[in-house]
Amino acid sequence: MYKWLALVLICMSAFMAAAGSGAEHNNVVAAITLLDRVVRVVQCGLLFFVLLLGSRLGLSWRHYVIGLALGFVAFASAELTLLTIRSQIGNAADATLNLIKSGAYNLALLIWLGYLAVPEPANRRVRIEPQPDRWDYALLMLLQPAYPGVITQTVETVDRVIERGHLRA
Repeated sequence: MYKWLALVLICMSAFMAAAGSGAEHNNVVAAITLLDRVVRVVQCGLLFFVLLLGSRLGLSWRHYVIGLALGFVAFASAELTLLTIRSQIGNAADATLNLIKSGAYNLALLIWLGYLAVPEPANRRVRIEPQPDRWDYALLMLLQPAYPGVITQTVETVDRVIERGHLRA
């Protein structure tokens, strides 16, 4: 599922890059900014996915992994927002945007330090309950041939040959 999400996010980012136009006059800077925005969209999407499904992976909100992901999401989403603003207004407010970006990085550091200051809870095992009735059905569907008559005839022929004593079992 994670691979499919990555593929969808990359496609979404490609569409964003194709439609992206900004106020930047230098083509190299515009391309780098656009590439950075594309990377941040994919990063935010994947990290947000980890945050949403952390409980399914056996992680609570107090685990270090969730804290690291939360810090990265905070920084990447702030940087994505600032890159989008910069692409629209140009480099007129670079000083202000850089100050906000530094604040977002400091916020991520505070999140990481806060998670490291609190002891991590014991890992909880994710238990997958076996479902033998579904397994039996799936195995039956795999073993059921496209032409059931051919297999049945083959089995009956082998049984007859064994019964006649031509083959010793």
